[in-house]
Amino acid sequence: MPSTDYAQRAVAYWVKSEQAYAEGDPRYGDELAELAAQNEQWAYDDLTGVRSDVALTPPIPTRRQQVIVMAENPEVAPPDVPQPPATAIEPLPELETVTAADDLTLTGAVGEDTAEVDNTLALELDMLTALLWAPPARARQVVEALIGSRADRDAGTTSTVLPASSVVFLSAVHQDVFNTAVTLLDEGSPATPVLVNARFADRGLTTRTRSVMLEIASPRHGRPVADSADLPHLAAALIDGWYRRGYRALLARMTQVTAERPTAELAGHWTALTGHQQAAETRWLAIRDTLARI
Repeated sequence: MPSTDYAQRAVAYWVKSEQAYAEGDPRYGDELAELAAQNEQWAYDDLTGVRSDVALTPPIPTRRQQVIVMAENPEVAPPDVPQPPATAIEPLPELETVTAADDLTLTGAVGEDTAEVDNTLALELDMLTALLWAPPARARQVVEALIGSRADRDAGTTSTVLPASSVVFLSAVHQDVFNTAVTLLDEGSPATPVLVNARFADRGLTTRTRSVMLEIASPRHGRPVADSADLPHLAAALIDGWYRRGYRALLARMTQVTAERPTAELAGHWTALTGHQQAAETRWLAIRDTLARI
């Protein structure tokens, strides 16, 4: 496998960390800074030939770090983690991954092109703007197309929508906005910018969410404003991105498996990953169909 330029990645992470701080998202900035520091350490390890993490237990990554690390560093799992013995028949092996969930399509992986992340964040903001300005009935239709009704979620019948553990919004602040809007709609209330911001105030989150809420409530001059009529189409584009990231995660995982696991296990891992892909496809097709009918 080609060598990884960890020093270059560290520089890129530091730059995006500073951007996150400047945009009022210190949580994302801290996570990117931690990734930058880790890549600097890996760069030093490659330069000296001495692994600093041999005797250390790596910290559990945050959800955002899982999304980034799974795509760029599928080898991050410590090489000394005990592996189960190979067997001739292993139809559904346990997937040892850097994410807490066993379904990689729920988290997904982003590509190495930082422009893709920027475009995705812009799409997320447009979708949230349209959601919070849409009539309550339309907003509720789109939310239920994505994650199901409250009754479906409470009953756990979410095989044709996104389960709660899915990472649809790369920005943690965007996810907070969406979750708050869902809570308001579940309560029978409209999810307007004013009401969402009021909920943030109750939870002491106005500082962290201020820049995003200002963009939603009063977009900057010259920036196209998403209309409520665009909402189903923006939601469809959002779900397309989730679906594509899931494929990248599966491919990254299989690449890791082929490099690290015995030949006898490969078919079993492929079978398990195919099951995840088929479940993701079922959700994607159902959601797209529902959105097309709104």
